[in-house]
Amino acid sequence: MKNLAVARHVFGMLLLVGIVLYPLIMVTADYPRCVLVSCSLLSVWLAIRILRVRRQHAEARFLAEEAFQSAYVGLLVPPSMDISFRYGYPAFQIQFRSEVDMENALPQNDTFKVIIDRLFKHCGSRSRPFHAETAISFTYDGFRRDSRVFRIRLLLRNYICRVYLSGAK
Repeated sequence: MKNLAVARHVFGMLLLVGIVLYPLIMVTADYPRCVLVSCSLLSVWLAIRILRVRRQHAEARFLAEEAFQSAYVGLLVPPSMDISFRYGYPAFQIQFRSEVDMENALPQNDTFKVIIDRLFKHCGSRSRPFHAETAISFTYDGFRRDSRVFRIRLLLRNYICRVYLSGAK
């Protein structure tokens, strides 16, 4: 049965490619200059778009670095920052050396959130605007290890409660 589904899928894909490619081949044969001009214009538009996005990302990185420097200027052990772009939105990960350093920097974290929210409020649409709360994550070295231990403890506690409650009936 699986072989039949695979064969149907392959046949459908080939049919789709044929339906799309046949008109393109006919147009190319009849109007080669128009196709060449269209492909050239599309390539230029795409290159301009890519350069524009790269420039916007560079500006966003520069602004975020300035905000980071101004927010964490008073700390003895400053954290590190990693900037990425997810679904067109900037995302920031602030990495502290320890949980104590992260807790001591709570006022600076709030300042950083306010600055980032002000800088990037123009990002996004009306239905999905930029929120600094979701764009910034604060972690520390060993955070993954601690969160795994917490999850294991929670699972064990839930398991013990289920066993205890099932035995009590």
